[in-house]
Amino acid sequence: MSLFHELLMEKTYDPDDVTAISVLPTIDDLGALDVGIWVHEFVKWKKLDRSSNVCTTLIDIYAKCGEIDKVRRVFDEVQQKETCTWNALINGLAINGRGMEALKVFSNMRI
Repeated sequence: MSLFHELLMEKTYDPDDVTAISVLPTIDDLGALDVGIWVHEFVKWKKLDRSSNVCTTLIDIYAKCGEIDKVRRVFDEVQQKETCTWNALINGLAINGRGMEALKVFSNMRI
C-alpha cells in the first residue's frame, strides 16, 4: 500500500488494472475496508472498473470483509460477467452464510 501511495504521489506512473489487482488483496490482509473503498473509488475514477478482473477482485475483497451489499453492487455493475466473476459472487455469498442465495446464483449462472 505504501508503494502504491508513493506511485500516486510521484505521478510518474499511471496505475492500470494490473496495479489495482495487485493492490486490492492487501486490503483484507490489513483489515482496512476504508482503504478498500478509497481504492474502489480510484478504480472507478480511472475507469479501471471496466476490467472483469478488477471487478472480480473487488467482489472478492468486499466478500472477505463481509460487505455483501457492496459485493452485489459491484457484481451488478459488471457489464461482461465471466465465470470468475460469478464464482467470486457465489463464494462471497457462501462464506458469509448465504448458502441458499449462493445456490440460486449458481442456477442463474448456468442459464
